[in-house]
Amino acid sequence: MLRENSATMGVPILDPLASLCVCYLIIKTGWSLGWETVKELAEMEDDFPTLAKITELVETFDEIKHHQHVRKRKMGFYYCVDLQIQVDPMLSVADSSALTHRVRQRIMDEVPLVREVLIETSAFGMAPISGIGHEHDNELVADHLHNLSTSSASSSDTTRQ
Repeated sequence: MLRENSATMGVPILDPLASLCVCYLIIKTGWSLGWETVKELAEMEDDFPTLAKITELVETFDEIKHHQHVRKRKMGFYYCVDLQIQVDPMLSVADSSALTHRVRQRIMDEVPLVREVLIETSAFGMAPISGIGHEHDNELVADHLHNLSTSSASSSDTTRQ
């Protein structure tokens, strides 16, 4: 209709301008939807207040000596939180498990849209089980195990003589 009107009005430039406006809207919408998808897939979401709230909640537990690697991943409309905590090495396994369950429940209760919390618990001062971000700790453990094996080999050599 605009095309017919622009031609009859004696302004033929309106048709290409209208086409450019429509193209611009299509490209802008595609770019914004595509960028949001890329950010979600690459876990580039900048939701620092939520991560700060999770960190604040973890720090309220006196039994936790250290925490690290707090991550939040989107799963549909909800979030899954991963974190690592370190507790007193003298804490029993049952107490450590109960603490983990309390931390998990508190985060799920107080942070909106969090539906799952995965917590890796290890003894404070010990290398965590997973190697994510702990290459230095893993090297220390490997060196310690190597030293133990060489010292036990040398002690067995001295007992034979």
